Amino acid sequence: MISDQQLAAIKSGSFLVAFQRDAYLESFDRFSDRGTGSVIVSEADPLSFVASGLAGLVNGQTVCLADPVQPLILPGNVNPGEVLIPTSGTTGTPRLVRHTWETLHSAAHGLYSYFHDTPLNSICVLPLWHVGGWMQVVRAIVSEGQLCLWDWKRLEMGDWPAVDSSVNLLSLVPTQLTRLLDRDICIPSLKAIILGGAGASPDTLKRFMATGLPIRLSYGMTETAAMVTLQDEGEFKTGQWTAGRLLSHVHSIEAGKSSSAPKSIRIDASSLFLGYVGFPDRGLSHEYQTNDIGYMADGRLSVTGRSDRIINTGGEKVDPASVEAALLAVPQIREAVVVGVSDSQWGERVVALVVGELDPDILLSEVKATLPAFSVPKEIRVASSMPLLKSGKIDYARVRQCFGE
Repeated sequence: MISDQQLAAIKSGSFLVAFQRDAYLESFDRFSDRGTGSVIVSEADPLSFVASGLAGLVNGQTVCLADPVQPLILPGNVNPGEVLIPTSGTTGTPRLVRHTWETLHSAAHGLYSYFHDTPLNSICVLPLWHVGGWMQVVRAIVSEGQLCLWDWKRLEMGDWPAVDSSVNLLSLVPTQLTRLLDRDICIPSLKAIILGGAGASPDTLKRFMATGLPIRLSYGMTETAAMVTLQDEGEFKTGQWTAGRLLSHVHSIEAGKSSSAPKSIRIDASSLFLGYVGFPDRGLSHEYQTNDIGYMADGRLSVTGRSDRIINTGGEKVDPASVEAALLAVPQIREAVVVGVSDSQWGERVVALVVGELDPDILLSEVKATLPAFSVPKEIRVASSMPLLKSGKIDYARVRQCFGE
């Protein structure tokens, strides 16, 4: 349940920076009279979006977060008091993940404890209808922190919000940080830049490390209410590129024991989701088998790939991550994404979309020297930029469309 203290923060807007409270309260008062039942939160204005979602929670309604420009129809079989959060749909059709205030609170409190019970004061530029954005709202409420909702496009152009220096946490996906660096945007002094949501190549991580920024890598997903691991201060700067150690709400993470023997990652945490809308409940289990592959070493998690991205071509299993690494080892290539597309002869064929300045035929000859024959892309295409979802992750469906699928 929402505590009296948290309820007071929601009703007063005290979890927001001062200059955003009036607009939030105006919307919150309007949405508070909405009645019972389910509510789809899809307001285009971020403050109205937050007000709509929180008013629904206070009223005990089923709250479904939704992309403002992609309306959805909520199924009838939903439970009051749940928060439904869409997955990003990185590897397929997005699903609605069922959470409660309790699961979201657990994850927020885990990060709060990690930062030694100091208020979590954040600038939020991630989509609020995804877990990375919405959890920043929850964290501010749980930790008695301050949240500034800001437009990513403004930040990308160097327009930072005029906030107190204590508002010093920023969550990004690697693509966003790359774009800030590409534009030579001056980044103010921050306590931490938390990177998650997608992996990054070694060359990209080296570039990030050279900036000296207070970067911390993390790992989590919609099903875990965002972060379950986070790096300690200074680890990234020393070249330790793991996803960090377990947060306090995580009971255990099972994975491989070394880089040479990674395994599927299994998570036991109090923040785990109840199930997907339209699918059976998960029951009482606190464990979740992910599609990610990785290993634990020295109490730190390293994520090496995803089992659901494995390409089966002519009976041979190809890990796209290894092919992407070979492509990115070529100096002229800045980004690379490898997928499998349907093929009448092989079942699937390996193809690659890259961003860089190199003829595809020359690139192909480069990677042939380092990859097994069955892993070599059958086709390579060059793009000016990678297709991305609004969350900043790779849009694999659009990558496949580039090859006629």
